[in-house]
Amino acid sequence: FARMAPIVFIERLTDALAMLVMMSLGVLAFKLGLAMFLFIILITLVIIFVLHQRRLNEKVTSLFEKFPLTHKLTKPLHRVLQTSYRLTGFVPIIYGTFLGVVAWTAEAAGLWTLIGSTNIPLTISNLYLSFFIFAAAAAAGFVSILPAGLGVNELSTIGLLERLIDIPAPNAIAITFAFRLVTLWFGVILGIISLIYLENRIKNR
Repeated sequence: FARMAPIVFIERLTDALAMLVMMSLGVLAFKLGLAMFLFIILITLVIIFVLHQRRLNEKVTSLFEKFPLTHKLTKPLHRVLQTSYRLTGFVPIIYGTFLGVVAWTAEAAGLWTLIGSTNIPLTISNLYLSFFIFAAAAAAGFVSILPAGLGVNELSTIGLLERLIDIPAPNAIAITFAFRLVTLWFGVILGIISLIYLENRIKNR
């Protein structure tokens, strides 16, 4: 667990960086969400910087070792910080962010396509706005710490679709829920099916 947990956490950080890259299109082109953009950049970079400080990590480990209540946690903490240090290197962060941008761009393009299904022109301007809406809603869900940003992501997407692309509320709601169905819930269903299959396979050995 100590070796694997940082992988999940750092993957979320590279997701955040990928979202920032996508948000930058809307921020630069339309001057939207600059405060949120800078806030998330600051938080993400500070976390990466702190995790990549080997001396600081060693001091924290030494501090845990001194106290009886935290002494047993020293070895797991050392493993967590070692893995985090390796994963926050330049190459892993850049590579993970690049893959995140590719993946999230595909999802944002899906949102743009759904917007077009309501007779909204599929212009380059609307594509940039779709990238921004997708990334901003995902970032809001990320900051909320709720699983998959449930509720926060949907409400943010609906509100931004209404405000930025002038889509009527019923259409914005339909687009949002269709989008979440074919992205989030499609993945969840695949995950559940895979889990059931693997559990049955293990039991039948």
